[in-house]
Amino acid sequence: MQVLREHQHLIRWILLAAGVITTVLWFMVFPLKTPFDMVDILIEGLILCTFIAAYYYVIRLENPFLEAGFGILIFGYLIDLLDEFTKEPDILNTQFEGALKIIGVIVIVAGLSYANRRFEENIAASKERERKLEETGTKFRDLVENIFDVLCETDAAGTIRYISPQVEQMLGYTPEELTGTSMYELIPEGERSAALDAFIRVRQQGASFQLAEHPLIRSDGTVIIAQMNGTPVVQGAGDGGYRLVCRDITGKREAEDALRLANSKLNLLSSITRHDVLNQLTVLLGYIEIMGEVEDTGERDLYLEKMNASACSIRQLIEFTRDYQDIGVHAPAWQNVAAKVSTAAEMAGTDIVHTDASVYGLEIYADPLLEKVFYTLFENSLRHGGMVTEITISARQEDERYVLLIADDGKGIPAAEKELIFRRKYGVNTGYGLFLAREVLSITGISISETGTQGEGACFALSIPARNWRLGEPTANEFRDI
Repeated sequence: MQVLREHQHLIRWILLAAGVITTVLWFMVFPLKTPFDMVDILIEGLILCTFIAAYYYVIRLENPFLEAGFGILIFGYLIDLLDEFTKEPDILNTQFEGALKIIGVIVIVAGLSYANRRFEENIAASKERERKLEETGTKFRDLVENIFDVLCETDAAGTIRYISPQVEQMLGYTPEELTGTSMYELIPEGERSAALDAFIRVRQQGASFQLAEHPLIRSDGTVIIAQMNGTPVVQGAGDGGYRLVCRDITGKREAEDALRLANSKLNLLSSITRHDVLNQLTVLLGYIEIMGEVEDTGERDLYLEKMNASACSIRQLIEFTRDYQDIGVHAPAWQNVAAKVSTAAEMAGTDIVHTDASVYGLEIYADPLLEKVFYTLFENSLRHGGMVTEITISARQEDERYVLLIADDGKGIPAAEKELIFRRKYGVNTGYGLFLAREVLSITGISISETGTQGEGACFALSIPARNWRLGEPTANEFRDI
């Protein structure tokens, strides 16, 4: 079989040569007969031409048995046709051509059997390919549906042809809602034109792009930052669509911005503190120098008292650096407010802190020193509020922001001091607590202000930006405290 397939071309030339040589020799060896039976010549010639035409198509099947069988059969019908023109022995015009036809039919039957076997093998191979293709498709589908990133394919105009199910988690839309819509509709209107121009430039070059960042609008109207990698569907053509891999990096970007801001604040605080320490040291050294020239005991005591005050101020500055050294050390994270309040109350050693049900389930995105902020607010109420008997934590939504309220029933804060208390070194103690609290909160865009009424108690309002708060299910501990 393999030999036949390897020498198919040679066998064709042999059959053709045998037919030509046989025809020439036939007319040379045997005398012509007259008259011819034209009806038999036409019929046998038509049959021969039919088999020759069929042989042309049999060659395309690449079945050596069928090809050889048809070749032998054609040779037999050629002998049959030549018999109509000449006088020859019966063994040639009957037995020989009959034998050729029989052999040709047998070989054709073998070819049909071979073709049937190949057909069954092809069906089995096709089923195996389909099985492997289905298995590969299942693996690819599972990969696409379970990968963290969103996979998307667009046409040349930016219309979404396919988008993976993860888009529902990232943007709040189902794949069916976005399929057939323009990718640019997801980009905020103010940045849509720039994004379109950038995409057109890349598409005209037929180039890939990596780590491109674009804001995208979620179904609830909030905006996230997506990082995209893109590859053209038709490499180098410049007029095809793109396959995109999109990742939500909003949290990462916010953490980076918060750490960058925290680092900037640390540098500022370090610079200010260093300047204050140097000033106090200058004062202290000046008093020491003056002390060497003073002989009066009373005057010496006065300078000693001033030197002690400078030393105490230096100690407070050093303690201040201990408090703020952890600002921005760790990235901001989502934190359960009720849990942090509970921890801060334990740190302050008080059991008068009560959390309203409106706070349960509330989480805010803030620096890990959040519980230090709550501790500072509780300590401030206990230290300066007078006869404080209750500190209440409550929350309410105002437009897109969420406001967290820490209120006590003490004497309150005078209107003139509501902003001053957040200034550095303001107050009867160190003057750093509320200053640091505001710095910690501002890292993630949370503002703090005092909104209470003097005589009715202090109330600190923490205003949380839209993207930095979320409501989850209350924990078991929260329910226990209700």
